[in-house]
Amino acid sequence: MSDNELNGDLSTLIGAYGIMAIHKALMNRMRDEYSYLKNIFEEKPVKEEKPVKEEKPVKEEKPVKEEKPVKEEKPVVTETPVTVIEHVEEAKFRDPKEMKEWQKGEEEKKRKENEAKGIKKSDMLTKENLKKWIEEDGRTFAYISREYVGCKDSEVSAAAKLFGIDTTRKNVTVKTVSKK
Repeated sequence: MSDNELNGDLSTLIGAYGIMAIHKALMNRMRDEYSYLKNIFEEKPVKEEKPVKEEKPVKEEKPVKEEKPVKEEKPVVTETPVTVIEHVEEAKFRDPKEMKEWQKGEEEKKRKENEAKGIKKSDMLTKENLKKWIEEDGRTFAYISREYVGCKDSEVSAAAKLFGIDTTRKNVTVKTVSKK
């Protein structure tokens, strides 16, 4: 959309509804989008896990020099929502056509590799496999078709839909361990 078209559309909207109504509508929309994104990217407090104490067999105690106690740093596990983005080198492809050709080539290679091993795509497109790859690992249909199955991504999508697997990828989390 060019600047002239945008200016014309804005003028039409302002003429029909008034500038204050447009302003209020935009502010409401931005507030809703901000609160939605804030909920997605907000870090949630994590309960600190207590380490399990191991019981050691009692040995005869010998006099030992007193040492200064050393404070142990406990790792804190936090879960941060992450959008998984499969990255292919940008310089490798000049346009979407090249990317599609590369994808088809990779799918064909994997299909031939699986056929040589005697693996059928129906053996790979099981509910358990798709659930793991999509919901747990956060893989895209293209990645699954290219790296695991060797078929079109639309076939992977159809199988996931058939099994009722959640494909929104909003549930992908990465567990990170940091020392405090």
